[in-house]
Amino acid sequence: MKKSILFVLLTSVICIGQAQTNLGFEQWTNAGTYEEPNGWQTANALTMFGSPVSCIKNNRAHYGNYSVLLLSTDFRLLGDSMPIPGIMVQQAPYSQRPKSVSIYYQNLSPANDSAFLIVNFFKGPTDDDNNMIGDAEVMLTRQRNWTLAKTDITWLNGQSPDTVLIAIQGTGYKKDSLIVDDLSFSSWGTDISAVAAEKAPVLYKNNAGLLAIKNYTITPDSKIIIRNLLGEIVFETVVTEEFIQFKPANSGIYVYEISDKTQHFTGKLVF
Repeated sequence: MKKSILFVLLTSVICIGQAQTNLGFEQWTNAGTYEEPNGWQTANALTMFGSPVSCIKNNRAHYGNYSVLLLSTDFRLLGDSMPIPGIMVQQAPYSQRPKSVSIYYQNLSPANDSAFLIVNFFKGPTDDDNNMIGDAEVMLTRQRNWTLAKTDITWLNGQSPDTVLIAIQGTGYKKDSLIVDDLSFSSWGTDISAVAAEKAPVLYKNNAGLLAIKNYTITPDSKIIIRNLLGEIVFETVVTEEFIQFKPANSGIYVYEISDKTQHFTGKLVF
């Protein structure tokens, strides 16, 4: 199952301008009878018609504290029901041209059906397909363990986007479940999701609330860059000492690079 009726409905009514991207799914808001991942639109509002909650905060995280569990459920209205996939959608301002998109997932479908991650980049209003200048679609096949799915983004011209539309959709078969975490964009040659190998330089938070570097010899051209999961730079500095002051505006997962003329390492931080 690809783009469902529910996908079209959600993408037609979501609001642009979300300040939170929450691609690591660490931030959630209590909506009364369920929790919603900040910055995302889901089908949970259909509970007002008696439908089950389909987007659930999950403690089985690939990285950090939480992931998302998307359940395929029955949409109920006036006594009738129809199976719908778990789905979540985000539309946000975005001006980068990333190379690829990736996500960690577990697809527990007993029917061996595939789920999807769909990403569209627009220059202009998103209700006009002619304004789409880049896209990517990742098929999430049945996998019981955490699996990295990644694909390059196809750019149709040389323009930079002003909006990104992201949709994650389950299979649509009743009681199927899809677990997703750590959606990320790569804006350079190294995978944004790469984690530093053992004995490689590591950036971590110490007890004083500072960032500290270990397993690394500082050189005159050492540099640290910290990005959010959209690949946008939120902090950049030349390294002159072991301890660095950095506090992000929003909690979540961030990716760091430590580099000099001869080396380049990446890893993750959770705030």
